[in-house]
Amino acid sequence: ELGLSIVRDGKIQNDKKEFPFLDEFLGKDIRTINKTKEGVFLIGTTSGLYTIKDKKKNRLKAFKKISIQIIFKAKNDSIWIGTKKKGLYQLDSDFKATNYRDNEDVISINEEEDKNEKENKLIVSYKDKGLFSYALTDSVNEKPFSPVKKFEQANRFLICKNEITGGLS
Repeated sequence: ELGLSIVRDGKIQNDKKEFPFLDEFLGKDIRTINKTKEGVFLIGTTSGLYTIKDKKKNRLKAFKKISIQIIFKAKNDSIWIGTKKKGLYQLDSDFKATNYRDNEDVISINEEEDKNEKENKLIVSYKDKGLFSYALTDSVNEKPFSPVKKFEQANRFLICKNEITGGLS
């Protein structure tokens, strides 16, 4: 059965007293997990986004019934959520979500260091839309959030370690 296990020192730690939220993830299709600098775990499933803080689970209402594909933490500690059919979101420090592209499938997210500029770029791969580079800022509210550059060589990319590792035409 699908679920969540905690691994510590190479051993599975499924102590329900220490980790009371584990049973709540039984049967969930977990796609991605990340951790904030404050120690809050973000767990993306095919049915929503959850936080775990102080061993308590919370479901983020903005992501109810939304399939989470990727949770990406940028070097500036901003949190980016890639979804299936609902596009790209950014979370603020209170886990409030801002959506930037509706009705898009996000395949992967990464960060590109721009040595010529002072800010890094967020690289986002969309199914059927291609690869986009966005100016990465600390402000969720900075508008407009439009692509700095669109790469049109292919319609699907997977990004790993800041390198394009594959594409389908």
